[in-house]
Amino acid sequence: MQDITSKAINFLKKNSIFDIAHDIDHTIRVLNLSMYLLKKSKIKIKLKLIVLFALFHDYLDYKLVSSDNFTYKKRKLLLFFTKEIKLNKDETTLLIHLIINEWINNLWDIENEIIYKIVKDADIIDSLWSIWIARVFSYWWKINRNIFEEKKSKNKNSTIHYIKNNLTKKYQKLNFDISKKIAKPKLDYINKFVNDLEDEILFYDKLN
Repeated sequence: MQDITSKAINFLKKNSIFDIAHDIDHTIRVLNLSMYLLKKSKIKIKLKLIVLFALFHDYLDYKLVSSDNFTYKKRKLLLFFTKEIKLNKDETTLLIHLIINEWINNLWDIENEIIYKIVKDADIIDSLWSIWIARVFSYWWKINRNIFEEKKSKNKNSTIHYIKNNLTKKYQKLNFDISKKIAKPKLDYINKFVNDLEDEILFYDKLN
């Protein structure tokens, strides 16, 4: 598996568009978290597919592709890669559909559903850790979004509003008890941080 993992990471570095919130470090963290959840859950499943899905989970993300033509090229490159690492036809089809969040009835079974849920949980957990705050603030600063908007403002596109609206929603999407156990303390911490930040900004606004 180490050889396939190394080849996949090299492939992604050469053929992916990354942004502040979706970089190779995030990808590797999702892989490591997936392996941790798999170990803790004591479920025996296809290691190769969970590793590849974890590494490629953002590969065809609409936020990281510039056009339909570019998406087509990325899928074609992925198909070449699956041949290089000798995935069979069913494994390749399943991997692509896992990446694009599309279920296929004839290939979808309990084991493949577990693969999907473990990687999704790992992705969500990474977004609930403190590092996610840094990712969100960095990304939203890059696209010129304000950190904060007054509560009376109709503009709901501030960074704080986004974080507060998405944290609990993300947590509620977790599938496994072990995932919730890992994420809950972080969810509470980030909620407190964001509320404190909002209170501080409101306090200083009142001084003006």
